[in-house]
Amino acid sequence: MPVIGWVDTDSEELAELWPDSVQLGEASLTRLLGAAYDQCREYAPTLLAGEPVPVAWPVAQIYQADELWSASRREGDVIGFDETTAIRVRPLGNTVKSLLRPRTAVPRLG
Repeated sequence: MPVIGWVDTDSEELAELWPDSVQLGEASLTRLLGAAYDQCREYAPTLLAGEPVPVAWPVAQIYQADELWSASRREGDVIGFDETTAIRVRPLGNTVKSLLRPRTAVPRLG
């Protein structure tokens, strides 16, 4: 399989960080990693030309793909008005956000 976003789908890292990914078909895995990449890329700071992708960003993409996949199997977090309309909100989790934009220490005075 190819590289999707920042993740090499043939890497051991994918299976280590998201063990359930090995049971997904290629189409589902591609869709989930692609959607996670889009979300992460929108949140991550812009890199300068030629600047390497931080090591934490592929991890964030894998975690977000896992979250999206898990969300498709949960029913308790759906907001709906009737049985034909359901809205599922899936923001980036705190772990993913901190991997994409780590907090920096702020010096204290006094």
